[in-house]
Parts: sequence; structure tokens; C-alpha cells
Amino acid sequence: MKVYDYDVLFINPPLEIVSDKTAQFGVLTDFSYLPVKFFNPGILSMGTFLDWKGYTVKVCDISRTKQLEKELKDSLNWGCPRVVAISGIYGLSYRAVIYIASLVKMKYPNVYVIVGGHHMGLLGGTVLKESKYIDIVIRYEGEYPLMEIFEYIDGKRAITDIDGIVFRYSLLEKENEKMAGKNIIPFTAKHFVSSANCIDITYEDILVNTNRSKPADINEMPFMKFDLYPNYMEYSPYVEESRGCYGECEYCTNCSINGRKYRKKESKRFLEELKYVTDIYGKDRHYPFLAAIFGVDIKNTIEICEGIKRDYGEINWVSETRVDVHWEEYIDLMYESGCRQYEVGLESASKETLRQMNKTKNPDYYLQKAESLIFNIKRFKDAQISLNFMFYAGETPETLKDDLRFLTRHMEDIGAVDFFPLIAFPGTRLWDRFNEFNEKYGSTIIKNDTWDSFHFYPINPSKYFSYEEAGHFAHVIEKMFAK
Repeated sequence: MKVYDYDVLFINPPLEIVSDKTAQFGVLTDFSYLPVKFFNPGILSMGTFLDWKGYTVKVCDISRTKQLEKELKDSLNWGCPRVVAISGIYGLSYRAVIYIASLVKMKYPNVYVIVGGHHMGLLGGTVLKESKYIDIVIRYEGEYPLMEIFEYIDGKRAITDIDGIVFRYSLLEKENEKMAGKNIIPFTAKHFVSSANCIDITYEDILVNTNRSKPADINEMPFMKFDLYPNYMEYSPYVEESRGCYGECEYCTNCSINGRKYRKKESKRFLEELKYVTDIYGKDRHYPFLAAIFGVDIKNTIEICEGIKRDYGEINWVSETRVDVHWEEYIDLMYESGCRQYEVGLESASKETLRQMNKTKNPDYYLQKAESLIFNIKRFKDAQISLNFMFYAGETPETLKDDLRFLTRHMEDIGAVDFFPLIAFPGTRLWDRFNEFNEKYGSTIIKNDTWDSFHFYPINPSKYFSYEEAGHFAHVIEKMFAK
């Protein structure tokens, strides 16, 4: 019987720097020069959860591609784990994840290799088809599925009883199981067979449990165990305010992963956790509040801001939000508690584009709220608003005029603009509906061996604009607004 040294090794893979000329734009650029290190929040949450449940946990964070083999070798020399769980949040880490899985299996052939995250999870069976070294893909949040995988390994649970995972049919044969229930079916995914055509492909030898996995109760979770990370004091600490999003934006993987299941952390619990984190890192650090949309619940948000004022006076913090939350009720309190940077996902100032991306059902109200938010933050002389914009599918010269009118009207009041050309990620509604975009607007993907190997694609937005033109336009706007 194999003797294992500990339960699970989490691996955060590096992002690969791509030489393709289209990779010079937006989220494909090289961020390795940034001086601040950030935790992988999924790994930290799952590691904390499993540690809480009595499992032994180690973490390997590989920040540079060139250091991959050395850092992985050092981590594998810690001993043999029962499970290696590799994070696949980002598209640019896909090839690194596949390679890491092969190195792990060469070192420890009997270890279960599990992957998940926004990119790998939504690819699902495609990952298993391309890598014989990966055993299971977790599609959604990972805390409970990972614990249930341990129960499966220990013979306490059938593989078919684990919701939200993708696995090989051979695991059924190995365990002498039968497919049980309508929720266990062959995995089907949409693949681009050309730059303009996406079709369904079914893998009969790969199965998916279509039930969504149980989400963690973020109010009952233990506080993040930061010291799971090597050199954890070098990282920028965060406190999670909420998970998920109530939106249904066509381009967003968050909607696919969380299924519109927005959950907030109650103010009392949030403030207790903030004290725990500041006791470790000190009051003077910069604190990202982790949330896809900060401030959805008015009463809860007011209590958080007032609690920060009461306990600290103020701390330096930032979070992301939408313009259509009820920020009017607490914008002053955010500032008074220390928020000086307001990160807002506006995405477009064109009513037509906002409808196209399904950002809002009421573009007039949405843009009115955006202008009002800019005006309110302008009152704070040492604060600024940073807006995210997107060069979306179906853009025309007229929709871009709307963006330019809005931005130039607020030229002196906007602190920064992050403008991204569009990328299609698997599992999003944009990906699944892409044939419609092609027929209606002339949208195409940039399909070549590089992007096929990562399984995401830069998009030529319409018959009017290429991806490269969108990227150059975005760069110009960002430079115009850089403070």
C-alpha cells in the first residue's frame, strides 16, 4: 500500500508570454513586471477549507515560466501528496497546466491530478481529451468537490455522487460503477472549426455531472490561512466581500462559473476578518476587497464602512463594482473609510453595445448612473475613478463615437481608463452564440495554432474593425487618460 506524505499540493501556474503579435494588447500583455504579488484566491480559499476539515495542505506558487521546472521539482520533493490540484483560472496558463500535470505524473504516477478554475473548469472534457495526465476537472467552485474527491479516493463516495465535475468513463470501470441518474452524461463542448463557425463536439468516453457543486458558505468559512503560501508576507492581502454576480454579461466567465449566485459576506463577519488580516499585515498595507461587485446590499455596505471608520479611522482599500449598484447611499462613507480608487466596470457608453453585451436592460438609466458616479467621485480631491471599457463584438463607427463623446466629456474627471479588445472564452454566452455574431456583424476569431492551443481567441469585432485596430485604439485611449 502506498504511503503518502500529505494530502494535497496546490499549484498556481505561471502565465505564459505569447509571441503572437496579437498578444500585445489588453489582457494578453506581460504583467510580470508588476512589483506587487497577488494570492490566487481560489487556491487560498480551497486550501483553507481543506485545512479546516483536517487535511494537510501545501502550496506551490510558480510566478515565472522560466522557473517552472525548478520550482515544481522543489515542491514535489516535499514528499508525495494524495492529490495535486492545479489552478487554471487564466487562459494564458493553459499550456503550463498541461505541462505541470505531465511532470507530476512522471514523479508520482499514482497521484490524482485535479484541475479547475474559470478557464480549465469551463473547458471541462477538452482538458481531459488533451491530457492523459489529468484525472478530474472541477467545473465550478472547488471547496466541496475537492473534499468529496478525497471521500471518493477513500472509498466513502461514488465518483458519480460528486456534483459539478468532469471525469473519464474509465473511472466508472475501475470502480465497477454504473452511470447513475440523468445528470451523468457524455461531455459536449463547442469548438471553433473555422474563424467563423462554432460547433458542438461530444466526447463519449468523458462524462460530466451536470449538477452544480455545492457552494461554500463564505460566512461560515474559516479566515484565510495566508501562511499556506510560501513567503506570504510578500503578497498583497485581501478580504473577500462577496462571491458571484447577479449580471448576465455575455462575455463573462464569472456568470458561467457562479450561475448568477451572488453571495455577500455579512458585515460583522467581514469586519472580524478584516481585523484578523490587519493584525497580520498591519493597518498601513493596501487592501483589495475581493468582490466582482462591491456594495450590492446597502445596509451591509454601510455597516462595513462605518465599522472601518470606527475601528481604524481609515485604511487604504479598493474594490470593483458596477455603476448600477446603490452607491449613492454609501459613496461618502467609502471615501471616509479610506477608499481612494473606485474600480468600475462600465464597459461601454453606447446604448446599442450595452444591450448587445447584455450589460443592462436599461441603458439610459445605466449611463445616467455612470455620469452621476463620476460627478460624485470628482468631489473627493484625492480620489479617482478608473473605468473599464471593452471594444465589443458588433462595434461600428457610431458606437465608438458614443464612447468617445462620453469619455471626452469627462476627460478631466476620470482617473484612468482600461480599454480591452474583445476575447472569447469557452463557456461564456458570447462563445456559445458566436455564430450569430458572425452572421449579424461579421465577427470572426483569430484562429491559429497558438490560440487553438490555449483554447481562447482574440476577436475581430465586426466587418468594420480588426482585433489589432481595436487594440491600437484601446492603447491610445488608455494613454490619453493616464494620470
